[in-house]
Amino acid sequence: QSRKMGIIRLALQLATTLLFLNTQPVQSFIIAMAWKDTWADILNGGSPRWKVDNLDAKEKALAHIIEHHHAGGSSPDNCEPMRILCPLAGDDPFVQYAWSKGHDVTAIDIVPDALKAMRSQFGDDVDDWTSENQQKNGLVWKHRSGRATLF
Repeated sequence: QSRKMGIIRLALQLATTLLFLNTQPVQSFIIAMAWKDTWADILNGGSPRWKVDNLDAKEKALAHIIEHHHAGGSSPDNCEPMRILCPLAGDDPFVQYAWSKGHDVTAIDIVPDALKAMRSQFGDDVDDWTSENQQKNGLVWKHRSGRATLF
């Protein structure tokens, strides 16, 4: 229960930060431009910085989440699909990996090029994704499966 409350507190802190950035147009624009330049460098073969693209690491991360999600007694082998939030996701392969294992994923990032790279991990069919410009949330991408949403 305390772990769940910690996750909820973290999500609320993230939402508060995103709301603050959304209400600060000049500051938000400057931050977005800095991250846009960083991602342009990464996507063009520059330094990967913090990125961990090793699939083994993603498998271990998902196994860890499943194990601790089911610490209350149910077996991770009989895991029902979870809803997983991935803040500051960039183009992290974890999002597609968790989705491929049947989980619902919601990823958040401020850089459109990073989210474009993320969408390409789900396959080459551009018709798999639809977008909607929501006033409060900006551009939201939804996968045709209904189990992946990118903000």
